[in-house]
Amino acid sequence: MNYEPPQNRRLRQPPQTQQTQSAEAGSDPAAVIAARSAAVARNRQQAARAALVTDVLRIVGVAVLIGGICWYMHMRHKQNMEEERLRAEQAREEQAARDKARAEDAARREKEREAMRAAAAERQRLEEERKKAAERRVEEKRRVDANIKRRQAALDRFHGTTLDLISSAPATDLPAKVLSETWFSCVAPGGRTGLTVYEVQAMPGKDIHVFRLDDDGKVTDMPIETFNQQVAKGQFLLTKGSRCYYSPGGSRKWELKLPVPVGSETFDPSRDDFRDLLAFVHQNCTGKSAMTYEVFFRDVGGTETRVQMVPVGGVVNRAEVVRGLQQTAARPIGSGVLQARLKEGNLVIRRKGGAR
Repeated sequence: MNYEPPQNRRLRQPPQTQQTQSAEAGSDPAAVIAARSAAVARNRQQAARAALVTDVLRIVGVAVLIGGICWYMHMRHKQNMEEERLRAEQAREEQAARDKARAEDAARREKEREAMRAAAAERQRLEEERKKAAERRVEEKRRVDANIKRRQAALDRFHGTTLDLISSAPATDLPAKVLSETWFSCVAPGGRTGLTVYEVQAMPGKDIHVFRLDDDGKVTDMPIETFNQQVAKGQFLLTKGSRCYYSPGGSRKWELKLPVPVGSETFDPSRDDFRDLLAFVHQNCTGKSAMTYEVFFRDVGGTETRVQMVPVGGVVNRAEVVRGLQQTAARPIGSGVLQARLKEGNLVIRRKGGAR
C-alpha cells in the first residue's frame, strides 16, 4: 500500500469539478484568471499545509524515532547498569563467600593448630605428671626403705644387750637425765607385727623427741607427753648402749602365787611376766641378765623361805624347791614332814633387778 500526501489527493480532483468551477466563473477572462489564481493559491496553500503536515509528521516521526532510540538506549543502559549491579553484587557475594570460606578455613586451621598445641601441652603435662609421679614413687620408696632400715637399726640396738629392770637404771641412762645427745630404742607390745617400735632422741636440757617407726615405713613424730601416756599403760623395753631396761608397767608390785609343781611340772616366771615381749627378749637381750626371779616357799603360817633364784627364761620345779628348803633348814627335814609342808604351802615369786 503506497502512501500519498494529502495535497496530491486534493490536486487530483475530478475534471468535472474544475469544469464546474470554470463554468461558474463564466466566460469572463479576468474572472477566469482570478479564479484560476485563487485555485492556484488554494492549491499552493493546501500543498504548503500538506508539506508542513508532512514535515511535522516527519519531525514527529524522527522525534519519536529518536525518543524510541533514546528510550531504548536508556532502558538498555539501565538494564546494563542493573546487570552490572547484579554482577557487582554477585561478585561481592562471591568475594564475601570466598573471604568467609578463607576465614573459616583459617579459623579451622587455627583451631586445629590450637587443638594440636593443646594436645601437645596435655601430653607434656601428662608426661611431666608421669615423671613427677615416678619420681615421687622413687622418692617415697627411698623414704620408706630408709625408714624401714631406720626401724631395723632401732631394733638392732637391742642385740646382745644386758637385761635389767628400769627401776635399777641409773638416772643418766634415762632420756630425762642424759649427759650428752643420746638415741634410745623402745619396743612395746602392739602393732601389726606384735611390736610397736619407738626411737627417742634426748639432749641435755632440751626437749625429748619421740618417733614411732612402723613396719610399713611410716615415721610419726610424737610429743613426749603422748609417748609417756602410751607406755605408762603397759610394759616396754628401753635400750641405751649395751643395756636393755624392762618396764613392766602398772603401779602394783608384780608377784606370783602358785602351788608347788608336782612331779616333773615346771613353771617359767618370765613367760607370765614378759608375755608378748618374751620372744623378743630371748632373741635380742642375750647378754648376761641382771634381772632374776626370787622364789619363796610360804608355809601355812605365812613364813617365807627363799628357795631358788631363777634367771629370765629359767624354770621353777619341785626338786629345786625341795633342795632350797633342805639347804635353809637348821637340820634335815623328814620326808613326811616335807611332803606335808609342800602340799599345804605355796610358792611366791617376785622379780628382782640387779644392784648397781
